[in-house]
Amino acid sequence: MVCSPAPFLRRKNRHYSLATYILLRGVTLLMRTGNKERVRQRHPWLYAVLAPTRFAHGDTALMCAACSQIIYAFIMMPQTLPASYVRFIRKQGAKELYVWQGIRVSCWFDVRCH
Repeated sequence: MVCSPAPFLRRKNRHYSLATYILLRGVTLLMRTGNKERVRQRHPWLYAVLAPTRFAHGDTALMCAACSQIIYAFIMMPQTLPASYVRFIRKQGAKELYVWQGIRVSCWFDVRCH
């Protein structure tokens, strides 16, 4: 969570989506470590604050939210992510560029029609 403001400090390109992803990953880490028994004994206030996060698979749900933020930014607004990260997702996604563009066009079409 400490690192999430770092992408905002750059002058030219601000990477809001990446900063949101880093923030959500930090919160996920806080949830996983803060809900352990030893934290309950040492820091009862933190354990009490994290009470709403102790539902079954809450950390998984938060991780899905973080990943959905990145994939939304990649498909709809790739200019908000660093170019190296976009290249990485394209390479790992193993799809041609026209496939990603088609998904983007269909998403914009759905948004404008509803």
